[in-house]
Amino acid sequence: MPGSYFQRVAFRVGKSSPVRSFINVRSAGHYITYRDFRDAGGKKDFLEILWCCGGEGYLHSYGKEMKMSSGDFFCYMPGSTHVIYSDKSRWDYYWLTCDGPDMEAVIRTFGFRQELLHLGPPPEKLFNSAIDAIMKIDAEGAITASIAAYEIFTRAVNPLSGDTGSHDLEERFRMVVAQNFANGDFSLQEAANILGVHRSTLHRVFTAKCGVSPQEYLCSYRMQQALELLASDMNIKEVADHCGFNAQHYFDKVFRESFGKTPSEFRNMLIGSGGGAPGSRPRRSRGRSHSDR
Repeated sequence: MPGSYFQRVAFRVGKSSPVRSFINVRSAGHYITYRDFRDAGGKKDFLEILWCCGGEGYLHSYGKEMKMSSGDFFCYMPGSTHVIYSDKSRWDYYWLTCDGPDMEAVIRTFGFRQELLHLGPPPEKLFNSAIDAIMKIDAEGAITASIAAYEIFTRAVNPLSGDTGSHDLEERFRMVVAQNFANGDFSLQEAANILGVHRSTLHRVFTAKCGVSPQEYLCSYRMQQALELLASDMNIKEVADHCGFNAQHYFDKVFRESFGKTPSEFRNMLIGSGGGAPGSRPRRSRGRSHSDR
């Protein structure tokens, strides 16, 4: 087959996985095909999933032709004959194959059937993570690919509800907040501008997906940062500034509404419990850093 449609592709080196895993990934890729693309590779002894990003193409299964469009998912079972092609249209999709002694258990666990399903946009980051991992050509890469495949399969059988783009918008908003929360002039309108959506769309999608509004999330994120910084040697005004509050009295008000104590009362509680005190070395939670959130 010509290679011009390859966006990314990776194949495991060797017939078997170098690690013991429930899911042994053998290959993964991202194709964008055009007119007259055809992959009639015959009968395959591995499991293959295809998840469409856009455009349309065709699959054959048990003598039946099916049109695959954006958001559609299909699974070829081990031992089935693969026939995949497109005619006049652009077809953009990700695919992943796996094999090994536990294929029957994998199929049974995830309830896979050789049928076309509409699941919404594919988890592109996970597919790319699997491709990157395979390309490492080592045991660590094989483990990472297995983990990515497990999450892809889990998302396939637990599709996200709501708007098809809700998960991507939610994650991007969280990232924008993490990057801008310390700016006292940062607003939801600015977040919507960065994301390229209307503010009402951001509110509707995020609230439906997460159960809290974007404003509530931003405020809660700042408060969580403040809790951690109050265990450091920063004074309270510095904590307020670092968490995006231009006025300390407003920071005090929001903090009390959130936790039932003023920042000073909370800090005194920490001193009494040995959790930290002004003038001491900063004490951070061992679980997460700012960049982890």
